This record gives sequence, C-alpha cells and structure tokens, in this order.
Amino acid sequence: MPTELAPNTEFLFRKIRSLFDLERDVSIRIWSYLDQPQHMNILSGFALTALVHMMDVSEPLFLYTKSRVETKLAIYRYGTKWEDLVRAITAANVTPGDVADVIRLYGAWVEAGAPKDKKNYYEEALKREKEEEEKKGKTLDIAKIKRDLGLEQKPPPNLDKKLEEKETHRTGPAGTWTKFRDRGATRGQALLYKYVQEERVRLHPKIKEYIEKEYRGVSASHPGAMKFTLAEGGAPVLIDEKEHVSAGRLGKGPTAMSTVGRMERMFGLLDLAEKSEGADISGTTADQVYFLKYFSRETNVPIDPILYLLPVATLVAPYHHSILEVALTLSFKGIIDYTAGLYDTLKPLEQTKYMDLINDILRPMANDPRNSFMLVHYTGPWIPKGCWLYEPRLPGEIDRWKKVARLAGTTYLKCTHFAGGQGWPNRTDLQNVIR
Repeated sequence: MPTELAPNTEFLFRKIRSLFDLERDVSIRIWSYLDQPQHMNILSGFALTALVHMMDVSEPLFLYTKSRVETKLAIYRYGTKWEDLVRAITAANVTPGDVADVIRLYGAWVEAGAPKDKKNYYEEALKREKEEEEKKGKTLDIAKIKRDLGLEQKPPPNLDKKLEEKETHRTGPAGTWTKFRDRGATRGQALLYKYVQEERVRLHPKIKEYIEKEYRGVSASHPGAMKFTLAEGGAPVLIDEKEHVSAGRLGKGPTAMSTVGRMERMFGLLDLAEKSEGADISGTTADQVYFLKYFSRETNVPIDPILYLLPVATLVAPYHHSILEVALTLSFKGIIDYTAGLYDTLKPLEQTKYMDLINDILRPMANDPRNSFMLVHYTGPWIPKGCWLYEPRLPGEIDRWKKVARLAGTTYLKCTHFAGGQGWPNRTDLQNVIR
C-alpha cells in the first residue's frame, strides 16, 4: 500500500518542482528524437502540402488567417510571406516546432473558412474586431481589409466538411471533452514579459528582444501560444539548466473547478512556488492528430504511430500544455493508454518500429530520481498538507499506482467529485480515489 506522509511544505514544494522539471525534459527528449530525417522528411512534407493546399484553395483566406488570426507563430522568424514559410519548412534545419506552427495555421484556416450560422467565420471575426476597436475609440475599415486580402474578389470556399472532420478529433467517449474543458483567462505572454523584465528567465537574446518588443503593455487577456520554442541551437529550450520559467502554460488556464486542474493538483504536476495553474485538455493535440491522419491519407504516405507523439514534443517543452493534458487527448482517442509518471506508456497502442524511443529513453525516465509517484492533498489553494507516496520497488505497488493514475480509467470521474476547497483535493478526496 502507498505510504501516507505529512511532510513539511518545503519538502513537497521541492518534490513537485522536480517532477515539473522532469516532465519538460521528457518532452525535450521526444522533440530531439522526432527531429531526425526519417521523421522530419514526412512531417515537413505534410506541412509543405498543407501550405500549398491553403494557397491553391483560397489564397485570400490564407492571407486573412496569417495576418488576422495566427499572427505570432515562431515560424514567422523566417518571414511572413507564403514563400518564406515554404522556405522554412523545406530548410535542412526545419524542426518539429515549425511543423506544429503550420498545423496551427492550417487549423485556423479551416475554421476561418467554415460557415457558422450561414455566415463565414472571418466575416464575424472582423465584425468582433471592429467592435473591440470601437470600444477603444478607434476605427477599423473592414472593407479595406477585405480588399487588401482579396476577400471581396475571391470569397473563400465552404470548408465546413473539413471543419467537421477536424472537430471529430476533439470528441471523447461519454462526453469527456465537455467535462474536462473548462478554461479561464489567458495570461501566458503577459506573465512571460513580466518574468523577462524581472530577469527571472534566461532566454536566447533574440527571443528576449522579441518579447520585450512585442509584449510591452500586453494585458493578461492577450492570447498565448507556442511562440518561444527555439533557442540558439534549435532545441526547444527557453532557459539554461539553472533557471526555469513557470508562466503557467503559454496558453489558456483552467478555472478552479476544472477536472484537469484537479487531476494535476492531485498528481503534483503544478509548480506551487510559481503558482503555475496549468492549462486544460489539449485541443491542439487533437488538431495535430487530425492533421497527420488527413495528410497521410491525402498524400498516400503511411506514418508510423510514433509521430502521434508530436504534440508531446511541441506543446509541453514550450509550456503550452503539460504531458497529462496532451496524454488525456491521445488516451481518449485510443492512440496511447497513458499512466501518469510511467513515461513508457506514451507508447502508441498500434505497433511502432521505433521502440528504442520507448525502451531506451522514456522507460528510464520513469526511474529518474526526480520522478515521484504520489497523490497530494491540500488545506486550500497552493497549500499542500501531505501525500500518499507509491514506492515502485515494492511488490504490487506499480499495479496499485496504475489503478489510480491510468488516464483512461475511472480516475477522471472520481476527480469530478472532489469536495476540497476551490478544486484542491483534501485527504478524503484522495481516499476516495485510492479505493
């Protein structure tokens, strides 16, 4: 049975911070593994096909999406013209993060071209943008924007069937998506700008310069995304080995009663010292799965299931999501069957020929001294009181851990019933999970 501990707060803070760091290292290892020719040749090929497809189907809609929706993708460091993106995605140093940015752009393009209530999304988005500007005493000439982008001469096609297919990847069994998705205000960019000003993070000089220029005066409601994935050597590292940025995730955070938020608090996956809220079940992961399946079918290029770990690589390292938030989506889609902390269970359920990633990299990381198989309970928000610690070396202990930490099991349902204040599990909540 797990050992119940009532350690001091400092002990728990250290244990949780170590686990937070470890999960990011897992993501970086997967990034490095996918950043090899045998994988990048396929991924960059799909991304190039998507760029060509967007321009062929509707250049005006592509220009609208790039200039009005996804305006701050990291791949724009090469330039924002279509030719710049093609050059970037076909370059020898293309990275998994570049592919992820094209996937994000493609998803926004599909959404922009899908009519909602018999009106094109981009029309409604421009109207909302105009209303927001008017509140600030400014004006927005929608007609001019449409003329500049060519949307008046070439209205976008109806992409509702593409959107329908994309959105099917955002569903789960028994309405689980609705139960989990409960997000609050965005804040990633504003918080990261604050950290840069306080010199709490060490970034590549060019990234630091970009943040200081672009995010000066950004409010906490400004949307955040995977903007800072590349450091000097092309690795997805924002900082050096000694310091850590904990700006929540660079994206949307959960409300206090979010089920995903409750699970992350229970598993000790939030950085308590920095009050890193986390995010929520990952819709971007679902979009990446859709993209890989769609372009594999369109190009008639089969893919190894190991490529479905692309979101673990590209969303966790830059703090857009945690492993749990990404793995929930992949587990609910039947792609993996993840148990928190057992990183070899990120292995795709379909047969893969790249088992060296699982056996030589992910399985040993589960035995990393920073890893902790624990359930944490609290006296209130951000105040840990104690934990149940599972010791994997003891007979039967791993099986008991799998019972409470398998994401596709019953744990998420139990977490919806936490009685602890503001969604922070108390001791009784954990007892109910363990039973």
